[in-house]
Amino acid sequence: MKVFISGSIILKTLGEIEIDYLDTIIEGKCTVLIGDANGMDKAEQQYLAEQNYPSVIVCFSGDKVRNNIGNWQTKHIPNPENRAGRARYQLKDHAMADDCDSALMFWDGKSNGTKHNMNYLKELGKYYLFLSRAGKVLGIGNKNKMNGMIPF
Repeated sequence: MKVFISGSIILKTLGEIEIDYLDTIIEGKCTVLIGDANGMDKAEQQYLAEQNYPSVIVCFSGDKVRNNIGNWQTKHIPNPENRAGRARYQLKDHAMADDCDSALMFWDGKSNGTKHNMNYLKELGKYYLFLSRAGKVLGIGNKNKMNGMIPF
């Protein structure tokens, strides 16, 4: 099972809630799809590397990977239209959403990118859990697709 994890770029550290969810993913032996951004992507990568977790694919859409702390497999997402800024990174996020079985997102209440990811996952009919930094559930998608998936 592939789990797309992400969060707001302004969030730079993991709290107990984020760690508990990452531990659940590790225990479930899921393949993690993660971006290469600073912020939550980097913090999540740091934790996964500290746990020596091998099943991670770092997706990127730029010329080179910005962060790959665990030296994991990478996946370059093409940018045929030479999009810049957020539009370029959205290509990467869409590719991970398309490829995942479920998703876990942590939101600061402001990030348009993370909110867009939730809406895109909803559009795809994917199971996702969208949480605030305090662990409040802000969105949960397609519970019907949850069967057999990790219990987050």
